[in-house]
Amino acid sequence: MNKITTLICSLLLSMNSQAQDSYFCMSFPDFMIDKWYPLDSLNLVQRSGSQRFWSGGANIKPLTGDKHTDKLLKKQAKLIKHCNLLYINCRDLSCQGRNFGNWYAPAFIYERDYILFIAPSIKAMQRVTTMSFMFGAIGGAIAASNAKDDYMCYVLNPSTETVEAVDKKMIMRILAEHQELQMKLQEFDSSQRYSPEVILPILHSLGLIEKTPNSINK
Repeated sequence: MNKITTLICSLLLSMNSQAQDSYFCMSFPDFMIDKWYPLDSLNLVQRSGSQRFWSGGANIKPLTGDKHTDKLLKKQAKLIKHCNLLYINCRDLSCQGRNFGNWYAPAFIYERDYILFIAPSIKAMQRVTTMSFMFGAIGGAIAASNAKDDYMCYVLNPSTETVEAVDKKMIMRILAEHQELQMKLQEFDSSQRYSPEVILPILHSLGLIEKTPNSINK
């Protein structure tokens, strides 16, 4: 179990819910009106670093055992809720000109109307692109392997389908009235200061993130 998975599990334990059902959402407009469809069964497969290199940076592949449903989840659905966790389809998402690739990434509801998700950092994606350009597939695969733990948080605005990195600028804006949290943030090494391991607990302590929409979490 990697550090990101451990962190998410610990956050969920503090959010106290027993729901185990699975749902999917077909579009971000559907998400905004809280329209979800149930899944009879769902298995989420963790993808390897090399798989993420060849078909994109997101971590999770959903499988239901039905080819039609699997294709729908891969190419059309936008969100999945499964066993107290939310996942976002990164297929059509990008940030600062970098595409996140196919498949799903762990996500949270952020400030009720937005979606926060965890994906490879922009720097990590840039390294993979540079290495691929300079040294071909082998170089890109090496860069992807070295960057497998280099993640950060992003926020999606479902209304515009735009993605913003949760970087220093955004965090300073969020913590503008929380001097004690600003000081706590400075205790971390600069290379880890804006990583999910640091940022998610801070956002949770401020009540800014939820695991799933309330209507499907009863």
